[in-house]
Amino acid sequence: MEFKVISSQLVAIIDFMEFTHDWVSVRDIAADTDISHHTVRSHIRKLFNLGIVNIARLYPGYRYRFSEKAKLQPFWLRVEEARAGFGLCIAITPSSNAIDEKAA
Repeated sequence: MEFKVISSQLVAIIDFMEFTHDWVSVRDIAADTDISHHTVRSHIRKLFNLGIVNIARLYPGYRYRFSEKAKLQPFWLRVEEARAGFGLCIAITPSSNAIDEKAA
């Protein structure tokens, strides 16, 4: 399932996943990106189908991680174009490893 359009929320989820090296839950992503749980779950499902994230089927909840092969997927070019279109520059703060979005 391909994304017809790429939203700033989708870019935020991808950026979070790209710079987080741990396995994370939908709840973790939603809390850190300030995006609704349902939106994150919907986007993560599509990103998994596109090969952008890996999934670990665990109980009581699935965990997700950025795929090492994500940047080889054809969809990745669209992500890069969307970042440029939104004017986002992603930076990792060394003290907390938090993601800061700044206008370019």
